[in-house]
Amino acid sequence: MKLYEIVDSINSLLEAEDLSPQAIDDTLEGLELSLVDKGRNIAALRQNWLSTERAIGDEIKRLQERKKVFANRRAALEEYLRFNMERSGIEKIESPEFSITLGKPTEVVEIDDAVALPDEFIVIKRTPAKAEIKRALANGKEVRGARLAEGKRRLIIK
Repeated sequence: MKLYEIVDSINSLLEAEDLSPQAIDDTLEGLELSLVDKGRNIAALRQNWLSTERAIGDEIKRLQERKKVFANRRAALEEYLRFNMERSGIEKIESPEFSITLGKPTEVVEIDDAVALPDEFIVIKRTPAKAEIKRALANGKEVRGARLAEGKRRLIIK
């Protein structure tokens, strides 16, 4: 018997007017035992699911850490390839599987003296707002404490 059927039977029995008190008592006792057993089984199943939920959460954390390790390894490997391609003067590597190209470097903002930067280019924590500084410098505005410089060449893998 399903849990909701047990509850329905108990409610129907309590509302019945034509049953003897002894019949109601015996039937209720049997249904209540079923309800208690169902409750125990549900609690055990809940505990099992809770354990599974925790195990899945732990596995997600473990996999996220593993993902981060591989992302760091990949980034280091890409930087190694980019650096050595640039150092050796190789602009492009072609193969049937990949096309590897050194792209043109993007301009990056180098902060020489963050304290000397005007307030309009400083965020609340006194961190240089590099995007705004870059925009201002690119538009020809002089920003005390910052200058535009050539960044690293990008490694493009298609």
